[in-house]
Amino acid sequence: MLLGGSDAIFRSLPSSLMEPFQAAQRQAVDRARDALGEAAYVVAYGAGLDMTPDEIVEYAVDTRPPVARPVAPPVAEGPLSRRELEVAGLVADGATNAQVAARLFISERTVESHMASIFNKLGVDTRLQVARWFASMQVAAPT
Repeated sequence: MLLGGSDAIFRSLPSSLMEPFQAAQRQAVDRARDALGEAAYVVAYGAGLDMTPDEIVEYAVDTRPPVARPVAPPVAEGPLSRRELEVAGLVADGATNAQVAARLFISERTVESHMASIFNKLGVDTRLQVARWFASMQVAAPT
């Protein structure tokens, strides 16, 4: 996650400033891919890319144990974005907005925004309907 977060920050800087760090960054990426496996790396890296700079710092200095992440990255083939699929998956598991925010290292307000977008895109009114939709997508997904 920190590699994705650092890339998000680095992208805002002139590339000439980042040149001295590129070799170390590539090595870190290779080690992370080897340690996590490609699928888990893609999920964690994407979550880091989605973080704000404040969320990245908060995550980096957090002393809580790391939260388990899904092994396979969600595929955004349907109406929802990748991040909305992550939120919908946690809602389907019964997580509250506060729990979703903690798991994804985002604010509760951001979760509320994602939920409003999910409701609108799916044309549903309740978290149960989101959970049912998510479950039907998991069953329909090829193995």
